[in-house]
Amino acid sequence: MSCVSGLPQCPGLTKETMNVIAEKVSMGDEIIGLEDFGDGEKGTDLASSALVFMACGVLEKWKQPLGHCLIHESGDSDKLKEKLFEAIDKITAIGLTVPAIISDLGSSFIKLARELNITPEKPWFIHNGV
Repeated sequence: MSCVSGLPQCPGLTKETMNVIAEKVSMGDEIIGLEDFGDGEKGTDLASSALVFMACGVLEKWKQPLGHCLIHESGDSDKLKEKLFEAIDKITAIGLTVPAIISDLGSSFIKLARELNITPEKPWFIHNGV
C-alpha cells in the first residue's frame, strides 16, 4: 500500500484525499471489498473486517501500523497464522523483539491459540526458536 503524495497531511478526512481515491477506484477493473490477505489471491467472500498488524513500543510510547488484510467474519485461522508469523519474522528481521501478541479476533484467534498449544498455564508459543 502506498500513499499518494502532494495531498494535505492534516488530521481528519479530507475532500482532496477522497476525490483522489474515488478517481483511482473508478479507473480500476477489480472488485474491491472481497477477502484479501495481500498475497495476490482474493477470496470470494465479502470482507466484513480489517485485520491490522501494528507494532507498539513497550518501554517507549509509540505505535506503527505494519499492514492490513481484509477478512470475512473473523478470518481463516491458517491464513491468520501465516500472516502473524510473517509479521513476526519481519519485525525480528529489523532487530525488534515481539514480547506479546494482542488480538480481538475472537473465534479464529482462539482456534489459532489452540493450534499453537497456548493455554492459561502456558500462555506463549515458540516461532523460529524464539
